[in-house]
Amino acid sequence: MKMLFVADLHYTLKQFDWVMANATKYDPIIIGGDLLDLSSALDPDIQIAVIEKYLYRLLQETRVVVCSGNHDLDSRNAAGEAVAGWLYDAKAANLFLDGISVELSGALLTICPWWDGAVSRAEVEAELALPAGMIKRPWIWVYHAPPAGSAVCWNGRKFVGALHPCHFQVGVDLDASMLFWQIKLVQQRVGRRASGPNQCKTCNRSTVAQCYLS
Repeated sequence: MKMLFVADLHYTLKQFDWVMANATKYDPIIIGGDLLDLSSALDPDIQIAVIEKYLYRLLQETRVVVCSGNHDLDSRNAAGEAVAGWLYDAKAANLFLDGISVELSGALLTICPWWDGAVSRAEVEAELALPAGMIKRPWIWVYHAPPAGSAVCWNGRKFVGALHPCHFQVGVDLDASMLFWQIKLVQQRVGRRASGPNQCKTCNRSTVAQCYLS
């Protein structure tokens, strides 16, 4: 599987055009939230209509995975929490959106929506509480923010991640060796060991990797 992950496009159509131009090189393409720009003067409904056309064009070339970000929330759930209702309505073959798990090319992808409160957070937690028998393959969590305390969320001054394994009661035994390898690889590529503290700021374990291995 050769995937492309992009995020925070914020209705920058030139960036969507680039993704479109390169779509045939990847399967799947994952858009990790913030497709819209809610701070723009352009009406969100117009943005949604345009971005949906891009998604359907991408589907002509490859499979597409999309999770919501904090700039995609256009409606409210029954608890009054902000949600990306437009993504739940954008259904099509080979378009995989918030709130589902799907197996693609031998890997299990769980697509987590941006949560805005206790109810939507519990829904994400339920998505991650899969039966242990299902986790016999690489498991990828698709989410808008990186895990809090991890190498990829250090911006040079502080950790800015949101989702963290310590915050969830995941009812499975994860493949510790695989997760540790992924974390080490990210640390080597991003080079955060030298630029930021190695201790997890969420649970105070000695290394971020231990949060995933516990």
